[in-house]
Amino acid sequence: MISVILFMRGMMIYTIFVTVDIGTAWFYIGLIIYLVGLAFYIEALKSFSKTKEDKPVVTGVYRLSRHPMQIFSLIMWVGVGMATANWIILLICGIQPFLVYYFLKCQERFCLEQY
Repeated sequence: MISVILFMRGMMIYTIFVTVDIGTAWFYIGLIIYLVGLAFYIEALKSFSKTKEDKPVVTGVYRLSRHPMQIFSLIMWVGVGMATANWIILLICGIQPFLVYYFLKCQERFCLEQY
């Protein structure tokens, strides 16, 4: 779990050094993908924050997915990769689901025991 968090923080730091060419079509396509992911991520946060602690979250985008924050975070990163036209970020986006698989399995186990 800690390794996944550190890995993603490292990716955030890496993006500081990536150049952005604002005049390209890739930038605008990536920006749109990022903003769509961000809107749904915020919706997931709202649903999560409005649910009582002793109840599972089943409203909003949680009706569609058990892990919407992770999914929409990945979509935002794909948008960043496309906007910057950086193949390393896009490659990491392809690897990221495999990295968080065991973390999500632990979350699933906890939720099944809790609820």
